[in-house]
Amino acid sequence: MRSANHRLAQRRLRREACTPNCTVPTLRVQGGLSDVSSEENARAFLDRARRPNTSTSPTPHTVAGDRNDMFADAVVDFLSRAVPTHGTPHGLHVE
Repeated sequence: MRSANHRLAQRRLRREACTPNCTVPTLRVQGGLSDVSSEENARAFLDRARRPNTSTSPTPHTVAGDRNDMFADAVVDFLSRAVPTHGTPHGLHVE
């Protein structure tokens, strides 16, 4: 049986491999006081992502649970910039 650390490492490698291929706007929300995700991890994601957006809040790691108001605000702000109210989102090709 594989260890939890091995499974986490496999997931991280898969995510790192997929991130550059993602062509839609991507939002990464992180609690600024997180003891799980580091500034280095955030920077690595932003460096790999094609269309990154980031939001950091003064909360622990679980922004959505600890401050769901801040999480909702970050998501609404992101969507208002990334998704048009009509037509096709910029950069998305629909056939």
